[in-house]
Amino acid sequence: MRTCTRCGESKPLTEFNQNYKRRQFDVYCKGCRSAYAKQYYQANKQRLNARNAQWRRDNPERQKVLQQRYVARRRALKASVEANLPPDFWITLLHFYGPECARCGSAERLTHDHILALSRGGEHTWLNSQVLCFSCNSSKQARNAIDYRDWMSGVLVGFLDGEQVVSRGDVLAVEELFKLRPGEDVF
Repeated sequence: MRTCTRCGESKPLTEFNQNYKRRQFDVYCKGCRSAYAKQYYQANKQRLNARNAQWRRDNPERQKVLQQRYVARRRALKASVEANLPPDFWITLLHFYGPECARCGSAERLTHDHILALSRGGEHTWLNSQVLCFSCNSSKQARNAIDYRDWMSGVLVGFLDGEQVVSRGDVLAVEELFKLRPGEDVF
């Protein structure tokens, strides 16, 4: 057990980050450390963003390597999960849900979002997909499994050939909707 110096609660050591350089645990619990980091960022947002932008300008080769690592990890994640999506999946997704962000309604810079992120064990499938604008997708990040699609009392509302369609929100209903034979891929 360890006592957090910020909230004063006694918690098990698993609730504290470990500082490997000093070979000891943090004085703040994970919850307090996270809250402090958010508060610090909000108070110093412009200064921190300017410093990060300056580092990227001063170190373009290191920035390029970091970006390549990120892209490689992302491709590896997509390759390692089972995927049954065809190449024209994005167009079908836009036709089905409509060409706008499911969260804010914007039609600018639309992206494919995995509701449960691939890094969190999500699948690269149509059922785990939604359309979000770049801003909403970036703010969601990988930490949340938020479904912004219109699910009301188990009913999925979408569009097919310009017509609004309603499904019960399960695989069988979507297969009925697309008139698929059992075992045939949805898209």
